[in-house]
Amino acid sequence: MLLRSLHLEVQYEASELIKDLMRYDVQLAVLKGLVALLKPSKEDIQADKPEILSDPTMPDFGAPLSVYVQQAAACKVIRILAQQSPEVAESLVQLRVVHGLLFALGNANHPDSQRQAAITLEVS
Repeated sequence: MLLRSLHLEVQYEASELIKDLMRYDVQLAVLKGLVALLKPSKEDIQADKPEILSDPTMPDFGAPLSVYVQQAAACKVIRILAQQSPEVAESLVQLRVVHGLLFALGNANHPDSQRQAAITLEVS
């Protein structure tokens, strides 16, 4: 949830916490979670949708911004982790991170997700 924040300071602290967690036994679980954030589920999108946007008479505006912010932040954290450790990068590849990054790259509703995914793919 911290990666959904619009405040860059909060995202930075969350990424620092994630980097610290890479030294513990939860590394694989954290990496799986980050890869999962690249492809938000329909349930996540609907749960985050304000009630007013659920009105059938309202135009469809797509998923809420916070889901996309989280997706872009996950791309950024994945890039940082992959740059710091070849072993982590290999684990991410085995977890199909490239597929998730391509999914984020195709997100026409949030240019920052596209940008972060493209940079991460370029670095990887």
